[in-house]
Amino acid sequence: VEIDYSLATNLFVIFGYSGIRKIGDLNILCEKIPNFYYSTSLKEVGSYTYIGTTFNSNDNSSIEVIGDVNCPNATISKQSFKTSRNLRKVGFMNFPNVTDASEMFRQNYSLKSFNGNFDSVQNIRYMFEDCPSLRSVVFSNLSNVNSISALFSKCYSLAELRVPNIATTFDLTNCNLDSAALVQVFNDLGTTTATLTITGNIGVASLTATDLLIATNKGWTIVQ
Repeated sequence: VEIDYSLATNLFVIFGYSGIRKIGDLNILCEKIPNFYYSTSLKEVGSYTYIGTTFNSNDNSSIEVIGDVNCPNATISKQSFKTSRNLRKVGFMNFPNVTDASEMFRQNYSLKSFNGNFDSVQNIRYMFEDCPSLRSVVFSNLSNVNSISALFSKCYSLAELRVPNIATTFDLTNCNLDSAALVQVFNDLGTTTATLTITGNIGVASLTATDLLIATNKGWTIVQ
């Protein structure tokens, strides 16, 4: 399906119980984001451009692929893909003004990677909690984060992580980060007084005293 939505004012539950399996790019200039919850045959959605301020109504257990998501005005994206258990691929997520992204991908059992701009985000509690297939997470900047509980809990496959300027205590217990990946995390850390727990990662035993100094010289306590 290829449709121009640029003049629409309300796209809520637009596809209802239809048998549509693929939707093309969405240029959404209305405040009501489409809700695909009832579109149980839908497998693929193209890239989004959405001007609304709240992006939190796209949970759908059948969707497998979503293109780039551009939401320049959104300030809330919490729970937007929560329990989308077949979602395995998303494009670049541009949410520069979002402050609350809590539970955004919680219990996405198939998701493999994430790359996004959440430069203003403050709350990322449970954002990736229980995403056991997640291998790579790349943020552009996390300097404003102040709430981060269980961000990567049960992310047993996580092998690549970028968290530039993060300055809040967080936990990477039982992820799959090797020593090089852990050193990259240390390099990304902001200067603060906080604790990073890395217990159970495959690279812990290979870390050197010099590696650990990268973090401790910034005020961090590293729990191995």
